[in-house]
Amino acid sequence: MYESVTFQDGYCSIKYDYLSEKRGHIEISWDSVGCDDLSASYAQNVAFFFCNLPDSELIMDITTVDLARLFVNLKNDNICIAKCLLSLPKDILRAELEAGLISQQYYDAIYLSVVEYLTLWNIIFKKWDYIKVGLKVFDKKLPFKTSLDFFKHIVAWEANSQFSNYLEKRYEDNPKVLKDIATLLRKEYRGETLTQKDISQLGKSVRIANPSLMLNKWEDRFRLVCLALAERDSDVRAFLALDAELTDRQCALMQNEACQGAKTYTWIEGWKLEGIIHRTAQGKLYRSRINKNS
Repeated sequence: MYESVTFQDGYCSIKYDYLSEKRGHIEISWDSVGCDDLSASYAQNVAFFFCNLPDSELIMDITTVDLARLFVNLKNDNICIAKCLLSLPKDILRAELEAGLISQQYYDAIYLSVVEYLTLWNIIFKKWDYIKVGLKVFDKKLPFKTSLDFFKHIVAWEANSQFSNYLEKRYEDNPKVLKDIATLLRKEYRGETLTQKDISQLGKSVRIANPSLMLNKWEDRFRLVCLALAERDSDVRAFLALDAELTDRQCALMQNEACQGAKTYTWIEGWKLEGIIHRTAQGKLYRSRINKNS
């Protein structure tokens, strides 16, 4: 049976044509922001890069209407970030917020991401010569030619991994799990010692939130280099302090979302099902007796 559905989210839309349960034809369109030609400024180049995330190659992994809807939602978020970056210091989302078109939670999340990315870019751009030397300790042949290449790698990894989690055979999108992670991370960032129980709970929650345990080795290396540089560089120390503050604010947003009654969904082979769902060895789906949505 042939069906066609179209999803629109803000600046992005996707048309998904499919036959029965087989992967169908996909057409996606979105508002382009900035440009990447040789005359483009850094701001225009970065904005263009953001609006093309998640990477178009991941479209080939869309096998369900739920994944199609998710992809367009994530791409629209990145287009919003791109537009905000390019429009600074003007607040282009304020009118939408006041008109009730977006929530305060969404507004805060987008602009917090904007500040985080600006903070990351500023330190990489300003201290690239020193960062590059530190990174070469791990690999003498860096796969990044410029500071912009390195920045884009970190951002792309994050955006693509966010979508890739939902491609797992089973993925639990659980606000309570994210709230547990946020609570424990905030505790650690504020200098409190995590108990063995806390560490165990954090590990368990992270495995649920990131089942493939995909880690960006270059971002981890970048953090280690920054810690080393911070011993003698006040700019890097200031970056790490601000980064910790922004992470704390990000965790607070995650806690607020869970407290506002966000629902738990389980993704089974690309299909979005409400509640905590498991599959037996025989392939039968069943709902967990404990369905925690807050």
